[in-house]
Amino acid sequence: MKPWQRDLGIVFLVTLAAIVIGAFLIRDQASLDQYVGWVFRFGVVLFIFRTVSRIRRARQQQPKSIAAAESARYDQPIKTVARSLDDCEQQRSPQGPLAAPIPPSSSPTSVENELRSLAALKADGIISEEEFAAKKRAILGL
Repeated sequence: MKPWQRDLGIVFLVTLAAIVIGAFLIRDQASLDQYVGWVFRFGVVLFIFRTVSRIRRARQQQPKSIAAAESARYDQPIKTVARSLDDCEQQRSPQGPLAAPIPPSSSPTSVENELRSLAALKADGIISEEEFAAKKRAILGL
């Protein structure tokens, strides 16, 4: 069952219940006809409100999923560019291109995780740019 069908069923039941209650409470036919008209209008408005609410919630959730997909899409090229920049920086350093290699015991994922956590600390303002650069060089073995 689709969400709009469920909403329509709920609105129908609420409207029907209101009409039945009104039929027991209102004895005058003209007043009952007017009451039924208002109940149906209320049902239509309720259905429209639930539908619009559902659409708004979907739109609010959509950018998050799009942002996550876009982030994943650009994640690998950003890592490649960052590695290229690090290689260029290493070649320009006074120690030469064969400075200190990355220790073989550390896996690339642990190095990446450490660099990400350092970047998060720097972004939060916990460590300064100089401390970040020094720790980054230490992790990369430069």
